[in-house]
Amino acid sequence: MRARALAFVATAVVGGALLTAQAGNNAGGEARSGLASASARKAAPSNAVVVVDVDKAIAQASQLLDRADKLRQLGDLARADLAEEAALEWAHAAHAALDAHEIALDADHLGEAADVAQKKADKARTALDAAIERRATLAAELAKLDAEATEKAMESLSQKPKGKPGKGGK
Repeated sequence: MRARALAFVATAVVGGALLTAQAGNNAGGEARSGLASASARKAAPSNAVVVVDVDKAIAQASQLLDRADKLRQLGDLARADLAEEAALEWAHAAHAALDAHEIALDADHLGEAADVAQKKADKARTALDAAIERRATLAAELAKLDAEATEKAMESLSQKPKGKPGKGGK
């Protein structure tokens, strides 16, 4: 319950009024706080796409909170509590819509980063393949030069004049 309360403890200016969360298990206070923080979050430019869903959820929650206030004034506390619980659910729905949108944005950014990384990896792989091919060509050329050098050395040894019969030894 503490985590739930902390998640909605936020202060935001909505409609010129400062709304704050109320302590305890008061669903109305949590709903009002959730509406305030959802309204503040939806104002971010990157969240323009989900504004319709969030606006619907906020409108529903606001209507239910107004209804709960009227029911409390009439003394119908049980129904007022139910209306506040429903308003809290709509506030949660607004946050869930914003969370889903933010996750989708993060996924898009990660996808773009993955594309960039893939392009870099492909470029590096191409450079590596070229280097391997160049190394193979150079190794073949070196082997050819070694073979030619060995062949020349063997030819020069086989063509060397044999020594003249020396003095004193016949």
